[in-house]
Amino acid sequence: ADIELQTRDFSGAVLWSKTIDSGLDEVATAISSDSQGNIWVAGNSAAPIAIDTSTATATGLNPDGVVIETPGQLRPDMRLLTLWKINSQGEVADKFTLLQSDISLVDAIAVSATGISILASRETGPLVISANQKGVFGKELKIGTAKTKLNSIVRSIDGSISVFGSSTET
Repeated sequence: ADIELQTRDFSGAVLWSKTIDSGLDEVATAISSDSQGNIWVAGNSAAPIAIDTSTATATGLNPDGVVIETPGQLRPDMRLLTLWKINSQGEVADKFTLLQSDISLVDAIAVSATGISILASRETGPLVISANQKGVFGKELKIGTAKTKLNSIVRSIDGSISVFGSSTET
């Protein structure tokens, strides 16, 4: 899976088009812009698979010289929470990743001069994680339970955040 981005003018003409393709799977599920004209895209990506370079050894007779190897992993889980910073010319200016122990789905992103906040959800419930403009991620803040659904986030200039959604927990 690759990410396709386009910007268009008011008449619908394409100004630029960009494909984000690392050779592995990526998915973008939230997008925002900052005051400098950069576009911030948030989602998940897969980490490269470690290739086993060891040679298999056979202990029995092998007159045909067949090498017996165990098949590797077909594709890795998309455990990397990923932020792409796209400049106003449509080029990837920065890419920041955070390895997660549990896969999360990015629901929303908010950007201010003081950083980026990402709203995501897991089976156990929603969470917010923030990063500075250099891609240094902070600690996860879990909000509610699996019965809580948060769907939007706003980041103030002072770095404070507000999240909005609903919950059926009592």
